Amino acid sequence: MQLVLTFVRSYSGACDPGNQIGLISIDSGDFRQITNDLISHSGITSSADGKTIATLLQQSSSEVGFYDPTGGTLLSTSRLSRRAEKLVWLDEDRSLAYDPWIATLRRNNGEVADVKLMFPSTVHEHRFWSSTSSNTTPAGCPNSQLLLTGSIDGVDQLYPVDSHGQFVRTILKTRGDAVFCDHDNKLAYYSDADSKDPSIWSVPLAGGASRKLMSIPNVAPIVYSIDGKNAAYVLDDAGSSKATIISIEQRKVVKELSLANHVKGTLPHFTPDGHALAFVEEQKQG
Repeated sequence: MQLVLTFVRSYSGACDPGNQIGLISIDSGDFRQITNDLISHSGITSSADGKTIATLLQQSSSEVGFYDPTGGTLLSTSRLSRRAEKLVWLDEDRSLAYDPWIATLRRNNGEVADVKLMFPSTVHEHRFWSSTSSNTTPAGCPNSQLLLTGSIDGVDQLYPVDSHGQFVRTILKTRGDAVFCDHDNKLAYYSDADSKDPSIWSVPLAGGASRKLMSIPNVAPIVYSIDGKNAAYVLDDAGSSKATIISIEQRKVVKELSLANHVKGTLPHFTPDGHALAFVEEQKQG
């Protein structure tokens, strides 16, 4: 089991090539660099089956490379019609480039299709949010739907669109941050950081009443384990950092962990099995 990440390394007397891709073994902690070229990589994401890594090639921010897990083989490339800032995986075959627009990319042939969000004729204006600071990114959901949060005719809403960009329904009228889809239980999780009681909520993807799960600090971006059983956030206070682990099923804090030298502003990530939390620390090295 491995984590894929981007890192930067300076070379004495030579041009810094920028971000490269590496792998860290969860079991041994061994680090292995898997790209070594003059192209800076960013917006990295891996498919659920772990067989493909997608990354923005930052020479132009308009090209995506698909690599095998070793990083030694470039499987295909996709040329985007405009600059993108972020990537996220939608399903086994497609990833998304987005911010401030959306496009799907197929990993087997590099095919690119812009996703034009389509709403009922009664909708006059819309926009979706994608922000690192608020931890809001599109979430892949069952039936190849994409969960978005944004404004429709001036009203904040949480809503899915299908794989063609067609608006499906409004799930809730709220500004939802940290959105996540639980595929097994067909639930959407979101945090409501703008309320007087910031909390994690769940709501059926088919629509229905929302359910408050946990209160959280209003400055804490939320991350979820792949299976949707746990959530976590990190608080940095006067140089001291603490990770709080929440059981979604039990609706309570199950563990608090001190993080040494946590790089402020970076998000932690659950390991694929959900049994550990990976984070970035910085001393002489990262």
